[in-house]
Amino acid sequence: MARSGPRDMTDPHENHTDLLHLRAHIAFCLEDVGTGSPHGYLPLGPRTIHSDGSPSLGSVATMIDVVGMRAVGHDGPMVTSHLALRLPGRPTGSALRSWGRSIRNGKTGGTALVHVVDDEGSTVGVASLTGAALTLGVCTHVKRTDGPDDFFVRRPHPTDGPGPEEYIGLEPAGRDGSMYRYRTAFHESLRNVNGVLHGGGACLLAEQAARCAAIDIGSADTAFDTLDVHFLAPGLSGPFLTHVEALSADGDQRAFVVEVFDTGRDHRPIALGLLTGHTP
Repeated sequence: MARSGPRDMTDPHENHTDLLHLRAHIAFCLEDVGTGSPHGYLPLGPRTIHSDGSPSLGSVATMIDVVGMRAVGHDGPMVTSHLALRLPGRPTGSALRSWGRSIRNGKTGGTALVHVVDDEGSTVGVASLTGAALTLGVCTHVKRTDGPDDFFVRRPHPTDGPGPEEYIGLEPAGRDGSMYRYRTAFHESLRNVNGVLHGGGACLLAEQAARCAAIDIGSADTAFDTLDVHFLAPGLSGPFLTHVEALSADGDQRAFVVEVFDTGRDHRPIALGLLTGHTP
């Protein structure tokens, strides 16, 4: 998982004026399969696979975020409060699909279970998502007017980058002992339709920070297979600062704790992530 060059981590994201919003960038869409259960479709390609050939957990989590929220089926506005994903291997084929079902649906939100399958229909991953109901009047952001819901739009299969590293555009921001820091601006491409940081974008940010830390501690070949993110508050302003603590290795296992802060909102914490993996 060696860096392909300094551009991946340090080139200003603002120079890439052609970058699409997250769902369009990874060509995610929902599929209408006529069963009443939401199904997601995610192409595997240069925008959803890292340069080392491993799938981007953050991209898969973006699919889980949409499918899981739809599966909960809560009658009212919701935000994702927790997402956990386990993807133990390297999927083959041209795409991943997912389907979700509601486990709990109550007045305060709900929880969904989401299966991730490959082209042949074999289960390659599983995830859980919990959504929390929004109380009217507590949101301070302004919803963008993007037109009608386009979740079902089948976008062209991407054949080129930028890949996950360049799309997020993290920059090193110093180190304090075992704590590594990285920062990025609040790029327009990372906003959801409400104007706040997309849940999948937060997962991508946590994943990429952990991958940067793995490189910086000399474990560049870490194969990440688990992502677990608690969403603490909406990302509203930016820039975002990540603190990554690389835990002591246990054999070939690696674990990274990632805290994400919104520096434009009094440095308040907005996400807490745990990513684990192993070395070959």
